[in-house]
Amino acid sequence: MEFLVLASNPGITFLSPVIGKLENLVRLDISSMNLKNLPREIGKLLALQMLDVSSNQCVALPPEIGNLKNLKYLYLRDNKLSLLPPEIGELSSLEDLILNNNSLQEIPPELGNLSQLSLLDLRHNKLITLPPTFKDLSSLKVLYLNSNPIENLPLSLTNLPNLEVFSLSRCHLKKCPPEMRKFIKELKIRGRFFSDVNLL
Repeated sequence: MEFLVLASNPGITFLSPVIGKLENLVRLDISSMNLKNLPREIGKLLALQMLDVSSNQCVALPPEIGNLKNLKYLYLRDNKLSLLPPEIGELSSLEDLILNNNSLQEIPPELGNLSQLSLLDLRHNKLITLPPTFKDLSSLKVLYLNSNPIENLPLSLTNLPNLEVFSLSRCHLKKCPPEMRKFIKELKIRGRFFSDVNLL
């Protein structure tokens, strides 16, 4: 079995550890259920390329998720995550990471190890700042930070060579160094910056 869809079953509150026996699974959709967490055995799905856990009640991810070296698409929106495990930085093939509508208060610096990451959606969380290691996200093209209480943007963001879309509307920015203003101005000229705050 390569594809398994269990989505839209709100009566299911846990995922059986037996899931770890489906070693050939490539796509797993367990969105819109009522899961509180994921079993450690999720880390045995070494062939997995897409994991959709959107619209659940998950408060944490097991460290074993870092074993999923072939994972390209990870959808975690609409959960109750407040922290991410450092092992998230071991997902070396990850291209899309969707985390909007959670309760994230910080991002682990290990996220900077995701050299293939192209899309990062962090909208509607509780982030105040971002780790300096963001500068290592060399493949990042789209970054959504809307609706976070972010006060300062790290200068490391100016080192993202492939950034095409940068959105941070409804944030609480207080400082914007000259280097950051120059970076944002260049993005804005190319129609790649979106904000309701005048930072220039």
